[in-house]
Amino acid sequence: MRIEATDLTPLEQRLVDEAIKIRPRAYAVYSNYLVGAAVADADGGIHVGANMEGADFTLTVHAEQHAMNAMRLATNAKAVALAFAVQSPSESPSPCGVCRQRIREFAGSLQMPIVAVSLDQSLKIERLNRYPFDYLLPNSFGPENLGK
Repeated sequence: MRIEATDLTPLEQRLVDEAIKIRPRAYAVYSNYLVGAAVADADGGIHVGANMEGADFTLTVHAEQHAMNAMRLATNAKAVALAFAVQSPSESPSPCGVCRQRIREFAGSLQMPIVAVSLDQSLKIERLNRYPFDYLLPNSFGPENLGK
């Protein structure tokens, strides 16, 4: 769902800023697809991540995974919002399936907002999209399916 910058909450704006700020730290020498992500936890912490590729591609960690892992290492609090920034020709970029499942594991709510930031060639915000998490991963499998 396309939104304008004025539609962002203060927390979402902070996450967008942090995702854009960390994106240049991505190690994407093979794909040249740099992604930065930032996640907020329920205790007020902000955790960032960037994609890190490996020559064999199986060692790659995506930005959303990286941010969620950083959050879990720092706190037991659940995620309340996430933003990621990427240069993409897609009208509405979204996390891959693996990242969606990682987000699902630590999301505080299936309605948690995910903000997708599309950057133009000059690295300015071109488009913003916001999705409730369950829109991206409907009928998902999570900890409660295992009695947790």
